[in-house]
Amino acid sequence: QLGFSRRFAFLTRRRARRRATLVEPGSSRHQVPGDPGDSPILQAAVIAGADFLVTNDSVLLALSPYEGLKIISMSDYYSLLLDRRLLA
Repeated sequence: QLGFSRRFAFLTRRRARRRATLVEPGSSRHQVPGDPGDSPILQAAVIAGADFLVTNDSVLLALSPYEGLKIISMSDYYSLLLDRRLLA
């Protein structure tokens, strides 16, 4: 639990769905050993040039860092957001 209200979570999910663009995944060399079902998530983050992949999936977390992509837990990302807010 990150302490967000249900309404805030609902609105955030709705906003993400509206802004998302679905694409067909192509072939990629980026594979998650031991859990192929996680490969599309890793591929999307790498191809998008994301700085962070936020997940609580232990298999993905074990890959961090992956080609410049920082894979961190939700609680670590929340802490990062708090730190940056305090520094602003």
